[in-house]
Amino acid sequence: MKNKFLFPVICLFLTGILLSCNIGNDTKVSLTESKTDLSFSAKFPEGKTASVQEFINDQLEHKSTFNTYNSEVEGTITLNDQTTFKLTSKAGKLEINFNKAENNEASVQRIKKLCEGVKEVLTKD
Repeated sequence: MKNKFLFPVICLFLTGILLSCNIGNDTKVSLTESKTDLSFSAKFPEGKTASVQEFINDQLEHKSTFNTYNSEVEGTITLNDQTTFKLTSKAGKLEINFNKAENNEASVQRIKKLCEGVKEVLTKD
């Protein structure tokens, strides 16, 4: 009787330990592109949020995108060259949605380069 109770408790305990080791260490990045849209999403350890936001500010030369690092931003961003996209950034999460029809080819390449750069920031140690 005692063994029937002890085995499930040990299994739950070990499962909890294994899950807690993986939480916060996963980085997931997705870039999808269609004829009309480009979407980028990333989930990453919260400790990399400031690095990601600083990289975005530097690349876009739009210092007011993130007034303070580790801040939450949600809205439509319009750059000096009229590149327009939607951005959502929270601790450990980033989403960029870009409508190609509303932008020119130079803007498309700029946002693709930005997304690839964010991926590099997230994958370096």
